[in-house]
Amino acid sequence: MKKLLFVILSAFVFTACSTEKSRLNRAMDFALQNKKEFEKVLEHYKNDSLKLKAAEWLISNMIYQISIDSASVGGNQPYYDLLIEYWQQHRNYNDVGTYYLCDSLYKVRNDTLTSIKSRYKKDIESISSQFMIRHIDQSFESWCKYPWSNNVCFEDFCRYILPYKCKSDFWENAFPYLRNQYAYLADSMSNGTIVEVGKFIENDIKTKFRQDGPFMRAHPYMTPTTQSNYIRSMLGECIQANITAALALRSVGIPAIIDYIPYWGNSNSGHSWVKIIGDSTSRLYDNKQIMFSGEQDKLINDMFWFEFIFPSLPGIPEDVNIRSCRTVPKIYRSHFEIINETVSPEDPSIPILFRDTGLEDVTDEYLECSDVVIPLTNNIGTERWAYLCCYDPDNISWVPVAQGQISGKSAIFKTVGRNIVYLPAIYQRGNVIPIGAPFLLTSESRKKELVPADDNHSVMKLYSKVPYRTNVLYWAYSMVNTQFKLANNKNLSDTITVHNIDKIPYYGQQVVIDENKCYRYGIYEFGGHPGFIGELEFWGIDDSGKEIKLKGEPIGNPGLYGQTNRELIDGNRISFFSRDWNKESFVGFDFGRPYRISKIIYHPRSDDNGIVPGEKYELFYWDNEWKSLGQQEGGNDKTLEYYNVPKNLLFRLHNLTRGQENRIFIYEQGKQIFY
Repeated sequence: MKKLLFVILSAFVFTACSTEKSRLNRAMDFALQNKKEFEKVLEHYKNDSLKLKAAEWLISNMIYQISIDSASVGGNQPYYDLLIEYWQQHRNYNDVGTYYLCDSLYKVRNDTLTSIKSRYKKDIESISSQFMIRHIDQSFESWCKYPWSNNVCFEDFCRYILPYKCKSDFWENAFPYLRNQYAYLADSMSNGTIVEVGKFIENDIKTKFRQDGPFMRAHPYMTPTTQSNYIRSMLGECIQANITAALALRSVGIPAIIDYIPYWGNSNSGHSWVKIIGDSTSRLYDNKQIMFSGEQDKLINDMFWFEFIFPSLPGIPEDVNIRSCRTVPKIYRSHFEIINETVSPEDPSIPILFRDTGLEDVTDEYLECSDVVIPLTNNIGTERWAYLCCYDPDNISWVPVAQGQISGKSAIFKTVGRNIVYLPAIYQRGNVIPIGAPFLLTSESRKKELVPADDNHSVMKLYSKVPYRTNVLYWAYSMVNTQFKLANNKNLSDTITVHNIDKIPYYGQQVVIDENKCYRYGIYEFGGHPGFIGELEFWGIDDSGKEIKLKGEPIGNPGLYGQTNRELIDGNRISFFSRDWNKESFVGFDFGRPYRISKIIYHPRSDDNGIVPGEKYELFYWDNEWKSLGQQEGGNDKTLEYYNVPKNLLFRLHNLTRGQENRIFIYEQGKQIFY
């Protein structure tokens, strides 16, 4: 028996070694003229079996790795040189904004640069032996130096410490640069656990790194750029911040990698974060739309909750769908290691997400999830894969987030997030082709197909084209128990209160003032509340008896963060006024002379997605494509009404006058429920 076991084990070891050797030989062939550089590395470590094995692992898994050619993005280098210099001097961008720095340089240079066209090169054809040897030596040094690395086995060392990059790009000096930045911190916390030290370093980077997606999108010539630029300038988007953190952790012997959500289930774009290997998730996220409720939610706060989190609030408007958190369809881990041997990064027959040779599905580590089986009724030919897609509002399209194996007359999807609307589809020639009706995977794991029912809604009353997001709710809630006042004396000693906001204002509000006396000053009093307000209008009666919108000079609090009290009257409902806490507790207008005030119109700080009277809207429903239910103007009650619409449909509402934001929704029990 023992002899048989020995034979089996020997065969297993031989097979494993043969596979690894085959991978290495294949990689050496891919290296072309750069093969000699890797031969130098292998020769260098011929007497150190463990480092030799690490070198072979790196080379074997380098085949599909590409990195940006710095020469192709040199056009934005002067801007990053400026940002890097500023960061090195000040260690923050608080005193002068990135917009100011880059826009000023743009004007001085009289630049015509509007975008960057990048080129990429294959790592395996370009990486030097000098870099490889230095990196391997430094990785081993970090692995062996710190006590928290004692329990990191060689396999995990290779996967989570040794790789010189996360995702696509790399900087040859990233490891020594970040190690120089954080070795002292690691040394000072040598008695801490791997998670304690890792979280401390990660939080330090996240605090300092300016994650500014709006800036990057407003300046398209800033991206793409080199890893050197965004690490040294500490400026980029969330993925760059996380890559910086992961590399910093690896530089001090902490195994780390990037986990990410390819696309939110109920929001735009996706998300990423640093996963410290050894940090286990003790609570699975359920995707339920509930308010942040306390200590148990802190674990998932950074990943899934919106910026403003609080328990349920009194006075939330009825019939309004609140989006208190983001929902998650899938979570993946992106390895340097090739773990999907049959995948090609250049295969046009599958979506880009699933061409990643290092893609690992880790959804069930984070989520309460379900397996889903989709019956196939359409003729899909020889397709091997089907996809579940989430709605992309920016492009009015569907984004593949989950890949399922087609078996017979069904497609099987493992571990997908609940409480999300999915569209089953195949992928052909770069296009998503629906193969069934969209469906809601409920919190109870029930699949509810969204197909027209036999009966109709007698009336659909629509309040918004997107859900009432938690941050918007927070801004509106900050106005509760604030007051509108009128006065005639310049020192405002004779103010009278004409309205108290006693409930959460839902987008724009109008207050009728029953006051016969004339007043020169109109006041909005913050009291002890945060000072957010979007627009403010005072209406009065002129000498002819006509009701007019009063013009006046802004008075009171001057504003903060670049927002001035002029933001109140700019006609832009998205711009807003922020109170300076060190100045007056009110903002308002001097009308120049007294008027009889007839009404006050105000808008909380918001995303301006409510129904606006007079603006034109169009309602669509999904029936294998988006089909129109007609156009309407917003009513004076800030709603739209559609009649005799079939039940159980999937809808989206678009503002044709202005604004691009939209979300899919269903209509149940007289309420829009967004997904």
